[in-house]
Amino acid sequence: RSYATSPYFAADEVWTFGTLLNPHADFETNNTLCGYCHSAHSSIGPQIIKQPKVLDLCFMCHDGTGAAYDVKGGRYFNGKEAVQLPAGGYDLALGSTSTHFTDLANYVYGSPGIIMTIDCNTCHEPHGTGNYRNIRTTINGQPVTVSAVAYGPAYQYKTASGKEIISYVDGWEQFCGVCHGEYQTYHSVTTITGEENWRHRSGVPLTGGSPGGVWAVEFPAPGLYTTLPTLGPPTGAHITNYRIVSGGLLPANTYNYIITAKNAVGESVYGSILQVSDVPADSRVELRWEGILNAYKYRIYRYAGAGDPDTLDVAQFKLVAEVPDYPYEYTDNVPPGSLSDQSPPTASTARVTCITCHYVHGTPAEVESEEPTRLRRYDNDGICQDCHKK
Repeated sequence: RSYATSPYFAADEVWTFGTLLNPHADFETNNTLCGYCHSAHSSIGPQIIKQPKVLDLCFMCHDGTGAAYDVKGGRYFNGKEAVQLPAGGYDLALGSTSTHFTDLANYVYGSPGIIMTIDCNTCHEPHGTGNYRNIRTTINGQPVTVSAVAYGPAYQYKTASGKEIISYVDGWEQFCGVCHGEYQTYHSVTTITGEENWRHRSGVPLTGGSPGGVWAVEFPAPGLYTTLPTLGPPTGAHITNYRIVSGGLLPANTYNYIITAKNAVGESVYGSILQVSDVPADSRVELRWEGILNAYKYRIYRYAGAGDPDTLDVAQFKLVAEVPDYPYEYTDNVPPGSLSDQSPPTASTARVTCITCHYVHGTPAEVESEEPTRLRRYDNDGICQDCHKK
């Protein structure tokens, strides 16, 4: 089945959606799957694979012509259109500005001088594992255990955006640290350069402050908000703007809003409080917020009454509604007396991890300087600002 209508494609580009079979598992029940990658007598690569190199073999399907996951272009085809792939893409010709090097011998930065030639099966087991994305359980001779949950069009729990939303549960510092372990030490000498370096901590809880400039050092007063994916639950959402509209059910008052985010691990604490003053009678309030990369749902909480937003008691806020991952907007038209008794959480286990800041496969980010983009999720130093709000 082919589709030619998508904002991600040129007008003459056609996406061919491949087999629904999973060629990375179920070999005992469907032994025709072996022939997708292997040929017993006519292979042109080692381990009787059908391509000279592993990367070329994977691109037989994962280049946008077969599998739903276009690892080359960094796109996921959801059955209707192509959306961004959570891990990014490998191909510099298709817009990536830096990638995990493949098929080349390279120093592994953050390692004790390791030189490796990396290809897809360095991290992935092509014959399948019991975890998310067929991640190997042993890498570089070290055991690793990762846990993640995916929601999206191909899973039991769908997404309104058509994207795959990934909840990173556990093990990701360990996974990256097999090769890049020195980056997980706050202060040490980097083996390859011989330099004494300090590094951003990983695996630590997020701490932060408020848009009013009152900075706190721990949750929940308030929790740091970011659009970036975190280990565990997401952070709270940043409410960016609002509009008061006539013809609603809200009585005259001052309304305060909190929006939390949810994924497979749990619900966030709040990130910011929006105060909407002088709402006239018979109105409704339209809210918009920044989307969060690992959020599957959002919850809107409200408190009616005046006061300093930075000192309001979170327990006074009550649940108005729960909405899907997209669009990032909601119109509050719920009269008093119709709210749930539930209040936002006051503690969070959201943590910074390697994939908070970095794509795994490749990034389209750009920088104004001549330094490499290093798999950053956002342009320039946008990943720093997205958390620290300086």
